[in-house]
Amino acid sequence: MTAGALAVATAVTLAIWLPGHGNDRNGNRAAARPSSSGPSTTPTAATAGTLPAAWAGTWTGTGPGTPDADGILRARTGEFTVTVTLNSAAVGELVGRQVSDVKESTTGRNLGCTEALQLRQIRGNSAVLEAATTHPTDRAAVIDCPHGNLYVLTMTETDRLTLETEGAQSAGAPSTLTRHP
Repeated sequence: MTAGALAVATAVTLAIWLPGHGNDRNGNRAAARPSSSGPSTTPTAATAGTLPAAWAGTWTGTGPGTPDADGILRARTGEFTVTVTLNSAAVGELVGRQVSDVKESTTGRNLGCTEALQLRQIRGNSAVLEAATTHPTDRAAVIDCPHGNLYVLTMTETDRLTLETEGAQSAGAPSTLTRHP
């Protein structure tokens, strides 16, 4: 891969990422953690800083991708699929993983990343998750997956989570995840 192609692949990866904040050059968090809010009275809300069992399972969503992107500064992609697998866990523990599959339209390369997720905070029916580790979903891909992304998921229905922004929503990403049976 040429240096130019590598630079484009890196820029593409950064341009398509899900909500999150990056790290500075020294690997330090570039953004403050979200603040805590009071407890919720809804049945799906967590108690004592633990993700409830109602959240456990596999959740998927598909966004439109970026079919109209210029293909130079931002990758032209087809569907943007996200799969999140969650387990009950306490704040500070690994709670699951996020896998994104984003196919570049012209080459078919998967520009997605896979992350181990740590539960950072519970806010009523919302959970803040942070990518503790990350690597390309396609292990043979030469892309740079950003570290420390934050994801805010809100349970709006028993089998539906919304993926909210905590930073910038990636172009073409799904905004809703549904439970896989």
